[in-house]
Amino acid sequence: MVMTEKGYLIRLTHKTNREENGDIERKSTLEKSKNEKDIEEQSVEEGSVSSGAPISKEDISLTIEVGDDVKEIVALTESKKEEPVSETPKKYSMSVIAAIVGGIVFLLVICLIITIKNKNRKNDKDIKMTEYPDGQGTSQIVKSIVTAKNSPVSITSIHGVGSRAMQQDSFGISEVNDEKSLGEKGILAIVADGMGGLEDGDKMSQLVVVTMLQGFDQATGDEKPQDMLLKLLDAANDAVNLELGEERQGLCGSTLVAVHLKNNRLSFISVGDSHIYLYRAGKLAQINHDHNYAADLDEKARNGEISLEEAATNPQRAALTSFIGMGDLEHIDQNDEPIVVKKNDRILLMSDGIYGTIGDENICNAMSNPLKKSAIMINEMILAENRPKQDNYTCILMEII
Repeated sequence: MVMTEKGYLIRLTHKTNREENGDIERKSTLEKSKNEKDIEEQSVEEGSVSSGAPISKEDISLTIEVGDDVKEIVALTESKKEEPVSETPKKYSMSVIAAIVGGIVFLLVICLIITIKNKNRKNDKDIKMTEYPDGQGTSQIVKSIVTAKNSPVSITSIHGVGSRAMQQDSFGISEVNDEKSLGEKGILAIVADGMGGLEDGDKMSQLVVVTMLQGFDQATGDEKPQDMLLKLLDAANDAVNLELGEERQGLCGSTLVAVHLKNNRLSFISVGDSHIYLYRAGKLAQINHDHNYAADLDEKARNGEISLEEAATNPQRAALTSFIGMGDLEHIDQNDEPIVVKKNDRILLMSDGIYGTIGDENICNAMSNPLKKSAIMINEMILAENRPKQDNYTCILMEII
């Protein structure tokens, strides 16, 4: 905090100088002569002092000298009375007052800062102290991502293992602390859900995220966002297929949802059943499509090919019809034109461990709170379900500011 102090210029004036001193000396000399004459005349007329003894010349001389000293003292005293009162005390007084006022203002500012910090610390404590039966606190799962001052978004993440033995979800966010990168290339956010039950699902999801982020780092920012995202997806799919080899393709892999945000323009790409939501004005809408057998079954039910009951009870509903690592991708979903986002809009990227546990309605209700509190509430609702087979769950929450 920078504080400025006002300076005060006090001009001191003094009437005493050589000329005035000369006047005083001349005045004193005249008064001395007059006094000597008066004393001599008085002495001649009276002929004695109070004791009745005659006055000698030595006595007269002594008397004159004493009187002269007294007169000089009186004259100097009178001249000092005529001099203006020095303004130095005033100067010191104003300086002291200014210092006191400055000190009080400084202390008030410090107290205000401490009060705000204590309030924020108390709010964080209230959020993070929630206890659950498994001993897993929310502070280990929900984190705010630090961004540059000119970042177009605030970002918070949720990343929980659930009841699984290992975490197969992965997520990543491009550089958000570099103002130059933000201005030239924007932000890329990715969530990849390694296919549970298949070997190396965690490694495949990590490979997807790393490959796409590396490709984004090498991008110039001049490409059309949709073309760039498709290029990054192809690179990730190729990397996973190569890692798996032909004999394991289709047996292991990962889903993907990714969004690119630049100049309030949102582009996305997705494969699999992870979701991308846009939250605006109290309403939550999924903006991508699922690539699973449930979507095919529901389409057949709408066309009258099967009954709604058959579509809802089919055991293969959750089976993915497109995922990274299956070889050539069957389905890719992306928007042809960017979505124009507005202030206070929120974009959510999440694995099925969240929406499959608490549903879209609960997610929407949580969004009515500040961003980090929304993430805390989502996590609390998942833990409150206490499902014995709770899937890994991951979400990136981005709010336009």
